[in-house]
Amino acid sequence: MNHMKILVFFTSVLSIPPRDGRDGLDGVSVEYLFFGENGEQVESKVTPDGTCGTRRGKVFMPPETAQKVSWVPGIYDGSFEMTVTSEGKPTLKLTDIDFVSKAAITAQPVKENGKGDGK
Repeated sequence: MNHMKILVFFTSVLSIPPRDGRDGLDGVSVEYLFFGENGEQVESKVTPDGTCGTRRGKVFMPPETAQKVSWVPGIYDGSFEMTVTSEGKPTLKLTDIDFVSKAAITAQPVKENGKGDGK
């Protein structure tokens, strides 16, 4: 099992009732970013080809996960398990979270030309 710090920025408890012969579904949708030890995985510079930013992770977790969500946005210790998709591609799947600390999103000062200082 792999452990990584993540920034959880959205959760939603879902309860889908059974219908059309299908079972119902209860759980928690969790959206997150890989955080790193000190937020280094969230930061991104614009590259010459225009690519920038961090893609979010999204997972549907068991209903008891809702009790582990203390604060959003928050830093959590995420437990990940390696799985293989139906196409044979290996992926990391978030299987558990534990609250670490609150997260605060703040604005950084920019230079007068409107561009960041690159830090």
